Amino acid sequence: MMASIEISPAWPAFPTRLMALPAVNDACGLAAHLYQRSKGYSQVGAALGVAENSLKTAVTKAAPLAEPLLRYAGHLKPLDEWACRRLDDVERMMPVVTKPSSEVRQ
Repeated sequence: MMASIEISPAWPAFPTRLMALPAVNDACGLAAHLYQRSKGYSQVGAALGVAENSLKTAVTKAAPLAEPLLRYAGHLKPLDEWACRRLDDVERMMPVVTKPSSEVRQ
């Protein structure tokens, strides 16, 4: 049995910071809402159900195969740090990205 590798919940930081941007968060929320609403249509819902089950099966089968790759996760830290610095640049050059979407629309 392979030893469990623990990754800090604070890492990677970039996806968390990106999702904290109001426009990104709102866009993802809208996409999730539309996806759930689309599932209400019988044929679309059936197709999405099949796709979800297929994806769950694939993830379940692939997870044990991907576990050995976790030992290389630390090598991605420089990429995460670079992406965070670029996000800092964007926030500094365009502070509007940190404002609530409702405020930007006005």
